[in-house]
Parts: sequence; structure tokens; C-alpha cells
Amino acid sequence: MYSFIIDAIEYLASYRVNGDIGPIEAQIGKTRLRTALIKVLGWFKDTSTANSTRRPLRVNDKVLWGQDVALIIGELGGASDILRLGDGQLDFQAEVSSAVRDSIRAYVDNHYNPPVFTHVKSSED
Repeated sequence: MYSFIIDAIEYLASYRVNGDIGPIEAQIGKTRLRTALIKVLGWFKDTSTANSTRRPLRVNDKVLWGQDVALIIGELGGASDILRLGDGQLDFQAEVSSAVRDSIRAYVDNHYNPPVFTHVKSSED
């Protein structure tokens, strides 16, 4: 499995810094890094369902998380080997086989389980 995916999942679960995540965190901060990683891992997870159309993730470079995704793809070891960012879209590199895509999606689907937050109405609402 690609180490950047494992490192990203670990970071989101515990803020543990592994691999190339440290310099990126130092550059953009925890909150922005977390937001960008959630977008990327969420896209993997969204594209893991059988009914998915497996569309690229739209990335707007005029918003911070879009700029941060570009930074991650450019600087996080191994990310650019399988992902490409161009024309405002994040997608797999063309040469990444369907088997590799499916194994990445399955890994993310099995290991990235973000908590679901719901708003509980309080007397102050």
C-alpha cells in the first residue's frame, strides 16, 4: 500500500506525524492539513462503492483546501505517483491499473472511518 495513504489515515486518526506529513503540517498548519486530507481520503472512500461513477474530485485552486491538496500531491511522498491534479480535478494517474485503484479504495474504505458528527439541539438553539 502507498505509505502516504497510511500516513494520512494515521494523521487523521491521531495527529501522529509520519513520513512527509511533518513539513506540510509545519507549512500550512494542522487544521488546513486535516481539511485537505479529509477531502482526498473522502474522495477515495466515495469512489469505493459499487454504484460510484468514480468521478474526479473537483479542486478549486482559489480556495485554501484546493491549494493545500495541490501541495499534498506535490510534496507528500508517493502521492504524485498515483494521483494527478490538473484542470481543476484530482484523479488517478492514467497508468494506475484498475486493480491498484480498487486496492487503494478498499484499503481506505476499511481503514478510514471518520466519526459522524450530528448536531444535538440544545435549549440554546
